[in-house]
Amino acid sequence: MLLLAVGNVSLADVVRVAVASNFNEALHAVSQTFEQQTGHELLVSSASTGKLYAQIKHGAPFDVFMSADTATAERLVSEGLAHADSLQAYALGQLVLLSNHNKQPCEQVLTEPNLRYFAIANPNTAPYGLAARQVLQKLQLWHLLEPKLVMGENIAQTMQFVYSQNADAGLVARSLIVNREIPENQCVWVVPETHYQPIKQSLVVLNAASDKPAVQQLMAFLAQADVRKLISDFGYAQPQ
Repeated sequence: MLLLAVGNVSLADVVRVAVASNFNEALHAVSQTFEQQTGHELLVSSASTGKLYAQIKHGAPFDVFMSADTATAERLVSEGLAHADSLQAYALGQLVLLSNHNKQPCEQVLTEPNLRYFAIANPNTAPYGLAARQVLQKLQLWHLLEPKLVMGENIAQTMQFVYSQNADAGLVARSLIVNREIPENQCVWVVPETHYQPIKQSLVVLNAASDKPAVQQLMAFLAQADVRKLISDFGYAQPQ
């Protein structure tokens, strides 16, 4: 038994994961079970998808990239930095309007004259920001609200703008509020999925980690039904 225990410890490894900020909390929950079952450690770095992509392009030593979209992950494949056969969708993100003006219907805050600051993630670097812009354009409110926009570097910072009341309202990831108590002064509107292109979040394994056994174990782990259920509990739909 002692020899077996030593052998298992020697096989333990570290998987370096770059994850979009919307999925950071969910990944930490997933990682606890993964680490308990395998003995491997997930070393997680979280930021906007665009920022993580830039870091990878500049040689950041990540093993797995969990993007908030599919296009960025595919770009790494096309640029020869990740393996095409590792590309897989792991979650389908959802947008909600979070408002500090607790009026019904909640979405009427979008046209209130006294709305001062409206928060979205930066559409140029964050897929949730791109989706937010699509929502406002669909509602024909982009030009009306553009002067009032405050843009977070990522969706987590955007959520903080609203939750701290530095912004009156904002479009944030449902995953950031699903397990959080909403104060009485706030309201939530789940944005219809027809208002924005699907936020299909995909991951890829970077070239240097393609033969790493711990990475392959992580890929198999994420495909398990109970793990997918846990991800759903954090406010994500399952990709088809």
